Amino acid sequence: MSDARKPFPFHEFEPQWQARWDAEKTFRTPGPGDADFDPAKPKYYVLDMFPYPSGAGLHVGHPEGYTATDIIGRYKRMMGFNVLHPMGYDSFGLPAEQYAIKTGQHPAVTTAANIETFRRQLKSLGFGYDWDREIATTDPEYVRWTQWIFLQLYGSYYCEETCKAKPISELEAKGWTRDQIDEVRLAFVADTPVWWSPDLGTVLANEEVEEWKSKGHAVERRPLRQWMLRITKYAQRLIDELDTLDWPEGIKLLQKNWIGRSEGAVVKFEISDLKFEIEVFTTRPDTLFGATYMVLAPEHPLVSKITTAAQQETVAVYQKAISSKSDMDRGDLNKDKSGVFTGAFATNPVNGEQIPVWIADYVMMGYGTGAIMAVPAHDERDFEFAKRFDLPIRQVVSRSVGVSPTSPYLNPEQDIEKNKPFRLPHWQQDSKLFFVTWRLADSLPAEKVKEWREEREAWVSTHPEPWSAETEKEYHDHFSQTIDQWLDAGSGECVLKDPAISKMVADALLHFDNDRYLMDSFVIMPNHVHAMFCLAPGNKLEDVIQSWKSFTSKSINKALGKDGTLWQRDYWDRMVRDTDHRANIFDYIKKNPERAKLREGTFVFYSRSVGV
Repeated sequence: MSDARKPFPFHEFEPQWQARWDAEKTFRTPGPGDADFDPAKPKYYVLDMFPYPSGAGLHVGHPEGYTATDIIGRYKRMMGFNVLHPMGYDSFGLPAEQYAIKTGQHPAVTTAANIETFRRQLKSLGFGYDWDREIATTDPEYVRWTQWIFLQLYGSYYCEETCKAKPISELEAKGWTRDQIDEVRLAFVADTPVWWSPDLGTVLANEEVEEWKSKGHAVERRPLRQWMLRITKYAQRLIDELDTLDWPEGIKLLQKNWIGRSEGAVVKFEISDLKFEIEVFTTRPDTLFGATYMVLAPEHPLVSKITTAAQQETVAVYQKAISSKSDMDRGDLNKDKSGVFTGAFATNPVNGEQIPVWIADYVMMGYGTGAIMAVPAHDERDFEFAKRFDLPIRQVVSRSVGVSPTSPYLNPEQDIEKNKPFRLPHWQQDSKLFFVTWRLADSLPAEKVKEWREEREAWVSTHPEPWSAETEKEYHDHFSQTIDQWLDAGSGECVLKDPAISKMVADALLHFDNDRYLMDSFVIMPNHVHAMFCLAPGNKLEDVIQSWKSFTSKSINKALGKDGTLWQRDYWDRMVRDTDHRANIFDYIKKNPERAKLREGTFVFYSRSVGV
């Protein structure tokens, strides 16, 4: 006789209950004024990303995310919260417009049909939405409020004293002119580069460019006069208010880096023989004496005005070629920088030197002022460009200011001739890049540490240096990996997995950055820290490590409510030999949490090119 169980009748059970939820409005959220509204209940708002209602219906990514928020909403409702969990549709979109052009059917008809399909599919999944609050971004009632928000922005300015928006009427009462007021409105008109498709007759978002290119449509970069919002005024407030959010510390640090607020100075360079000034923003005005050329974004409005007659054709051809490259291709993925000379020269304001003005793909209008003063001795991108086009490189700061350690660091005993392909500036040759590991005092059993130390000393005594590559691998496999496995297994004290504690350590590591050393990367694991950094001249490795330990011990012990030794006295250090060695160590640091199977929020990873 078969022991097979009868399958559960989902096809009968689920539609029955879903129909009842629909009829009884089980997930309805009462509001003020409703008879069943209870003001004493705590409120909880769950908002999903609205899907675009395409003709294809839901894809697997939709229910994957919606299931998580549905669980939270149901849990909070059972805990006595008044939960608002609505659903809507981001129903504006090019596909609907293109379909309407192709078929002659009004997009409102196809959009309504697509929404009906999405609604049916979402209900069949049993999500707990308040369907009485369903909206679509094409609904006139929704558009009305977006227009209302725009009018509030247009009629307001950002008050520096209160860090909030205030009505323009206050400035009018002070006698400000229309031009003065327009300069501070939160909504203003400006010429800005956009991705324009002449085939589609519209502007595309960055993430849409490749999609529509692949469909055979022309897409190019061109300036367009359009409405802008002065969101950069809120940069510091956005950063400050992240501190109050109940988010993982690593996510908040990513947000701060994404906001990217910088402090510096605006410097004006006059164009020789012309009544034009090029403004650049720099965080390091002390490197002005090292500026040996300037670079403008190819789409900068001054390019056409300053380009000499002899260079006009060359510049025009280059601008056309660059207009189809994405920001990603020009930025992070740009390994082969290109550019052309405009024929113009600018005056360096600190020494009166005439420096050439170029346009290049690695400078974009969307960042800063769309123009830079190039200091190749102290900026990696400028250095690469200068070497390619044989432009002057002048060192003006005694240590490596603002240079990403993704370039190789040579140690004094190395021969620069062996590394000619790297073309390192001379001031970088004396730098020493270290890889260091240190641990919490109770991270490993004392008896194991003693055993490993004695075994290591015995092994080293029988393997005189210099070691071959095979000998070094044997050492690493036998000692380093064994210790790492113990640490990653979470033996002993693991307080660093607390985001508040690990933040103290991250803050300490970055506190002396660009001063006593140049930090390349680090990872803060639950019970130990790996860091790779380049010491600045005059600093000792032991002193830097001690500074980190003392910088964190008191505050961490206070947070833990304990006394005594926090960090182990010893640390493990290794000098990085060359580019390949650095790349291997960086890969090790970055993948350490993944290998240890740590969940997000229990570690902190930092790299100079990305941030924390």
